Amino acid sequence: MADIPMRRTIPTIIVVLAMGLLVGCSSAGVVPRTPGSTVTGGPAGSPKTLAQKPLSGAELRNLLSAAAAMQPTFTLAADSEHDSGAGANSVPPGPDAKTGSCEAIFAPQGAYTGTTFRDIQPVGWVFGELTPGGTNDPASNVQAELDDYAPGKGKALLAEDIAAFVRCPAYDVSDGNGGKIHVTDAVTGDPHLGDKSFSATFTFHASDPTPDVNVATGVLIGDRLIWVTGKQPLVDQVTANLVRAVSAAP
Repeated sequence: MADIPMRRTIPTIIVVLAMGLLVGCSSAGVVPRTPGSTVTGGPAGSPKTLAQKPLSGAELRNLLSAAAAMQPTFTLAADSEHDSGAGANSVPPGPDAKTGSCEAIFAPQGAYTGTTFRDIQPVGWVFGELTPGGTNDPASNVQAELDDYAPGKGKALLAEDIAAFVRCPAYDVSDGNGGKIHVTDAVTGDPHLGDKSFSATFTFHASDPTPDVNVATGVLIGDRLIWVTGKQPLVDQVTANLVRAVSAAP
């Protein structure tokens, strides 16, 4: 975990998957629609987002722990990381001042060169691995991250994440052993969670003739971002728990 960047997004989390930290079986799963942090108000019942107080990394970790305790239960890794006021990324923007290369976007160090990723930093963040209750199998681990942003910044970050998938449908990442893994990805749909959400699929082509498939879900609730990556149906289960926990937070 020491080589994982402090600031993570779904694009940079997949580097951990490529290094073999998340493997396991997959099956279908469905997350029920959740209203997120919105309430009915305004003309014709239009949604109105509730005001949210900024949450520190420690407070976000408490939310992650609360979500892990929900049904279905998960065990949160003891070495989960959290912080507040992350510093700006140090890598300069690419030649066009925005997009950078796919290799830079998905670099092992998470040093994205796009202006949005570089300039937007969370107020607080927490990252951890969750294992389903009743098992110690690391193949069942799911990676989850919660980020809290200044008003409007979370929406911009989520949009930049989605755009990164469009720009980079195929690229190579390091496998951590001096080799390369070819990755293909695609935004696959909208699970209609929170205020804005999307799902994506990553397929890892390595030495094994059978590609490894992982899924990722991003959910925006107010200015709080939920990221979950791993195998189905566990990703859907963790996402549902996190949406419930974050939606109930002040």
